[in-house]
This record gives sequence, C-alpha cells and structure tokens, in this order.
Amino acid sequence: SLLPPALFADQVNDPTVFDPRTTKWVIADGKLDITLSKYGQLTNKRFVPDLRGMFLRGMNEGRSDSYKDPDQNRQVGSFQSDMTKSHSHNANLKLGAEPLGQHARSKQAAGAHGSPSDSWVSDELISNSGGIETRPKNVSVYFYIKIN
Repeated sequence: SLLPPALFADQVNDPTVFDPRTTKWVIADGKLDITLSKYGQLTNKRFVPDLRGMFLRGMNEGRSDSYKDPDQNRQVGSFQSDMTKSHSHNANLKLGAEPLGQHARSKQAAGAHGSPSDSWVSDELISNSGGIETRPKNVSVYFYIKIN
C-alpha cells in the first residue's frame, strides 16, 4: 500500500490503538506481538514477518524451471541472504617488451648480461563499478498483513 500505517488503519476501520484480538491489519515490521490474533494462533508465530526493505520471493510450490528458487522449498517466511551470481571478467593484458624497471636497472648496474624479455604480462587492476547493491527496478510500499 502507499498509505502510511495510521491512514491505512483508518481506511480499513481498524482501532487506533493496537489490540491483537481486534486489529485486522498490521504493518509487516516484525515488531508487534500478535500471539493472541488468529494469525498468531494458526501459525504459532509471535510476530508477523519483518518485510521492511525486502524483496518478496514466491514459494517454489513445485516449480522446476530456470526461474525456480535454487534453495528449493524453503520454510515460508524464511530469510534468504543476498547473492551475486557467479561470473567472470576479461582483462586486457599488456604484451610486449618488458620496460626497464627497477629489476632490469639493477641487473644492468651489476653488469648482468641479457636482454629484456620479448613478452611479458602485467597485472591489471580491474576497478569496481556500479552501486552499493544488486537489485531489480522497484517501488517502495508498505506491506500489511491480515491477522484477524
């Protein structure tokens, strides 16, 4: 919903003060003790799930195609940590004559014989790019759950 808790409660005719026996809807923030509600009695849960900041993922319920949850049939309401799918990056490596660096200069100063390598590979730093999380396009909402 796009309605904040007080306005939502008003729209669904809920009491202004939370009572687990009579309040019909609560915001899914994991804070209120709902043990005495129908939801609490049916699920043996003390609190509703805390859905703030979470993307919701439907249960597999037998789904087996490429869109399934790879953790298969988890417990409903269970948390699944974030993950970035395994992937690789290609880096451009420099190939060519070795530059006259500290090591080569030391060899020349000591009178060592030899020529710079015909080819060499340098370590390339692949810098970070992107934001602070992996996420789909989204819109923020309040999640409410019916408890009575």
